[in-house]
Amino acid sequence: MEKLKRTARVLDRFAKIFRVIFIAAAIFLFAGLIITSVYYLSIRDYDTVAVLVGGDLHLTLGNVRLNLAHLVPGTTRPLVPVAVMMLAGALMLAIAAVEAGILHRILAPMVEGRPFDSAVSENLRKLGWMTLVQAAVYSVAEFLIFTMELRLFEFGYFLNQEYVKSYTVNFRLELSRFLIPAALFFLSWIFRYGEELQRQSDETL
Repeated sequence: MEKLKRTARVLDRFAKIFRVIFIAAAIFLFAGLIITSVYYLSIRDYDTVAVLVGGDLHLTLGNVRLNLAHLVPGTTRPLVPVAVMMLAGALMLAIAAVEAGILHRILAPMVEGRPFDSAVSENLRKLGWMTLVQAAVYSVAEFLIFTMELRLFEFGYFLNQEYVKSYTVNFRLELSRFLIPAALFFLSWIFRYGEELQRQSDETL
């Protein structure tokens, strides 16, 4: 039991530290979003070019990487995807700060030697829902950014072999977005079962 208390105390300390870091980072990104928005509204001329890396021109749009023969001229405002990325990052950091607070409430009874306190399973379930919300925010932001990146360019250029030499599709299946919430819900069920056994034991005594 003492080992459990020490471990929970250390984890709780880290949860508190990271909560402060997440809040500070979220505020920083929100401030950056405001500055970016003000700059976005003030400029009049826009130009977007592909990125030059290692002597080769390439452009990455979502999971697709285009190898270009020439720079593809931009047609609209390039700061919009950046603003969406900053907003999504700030929201995810704010959610992470809430998750750290929930983790503190999970660990608090364990620090006192009560791993099967009635609040633990409920807070584990809340943490599971928050990770699902975080995954949803990430997925929506990823889709919006990809859509906005496509709108930065005239689509016809991507069908022109004079501009696009080849392309690569990198498909990623992010199972962790679903495995982590599932694991938390499963842990919630285990702790709820442990709470019931603890209650029955207390009633017997």
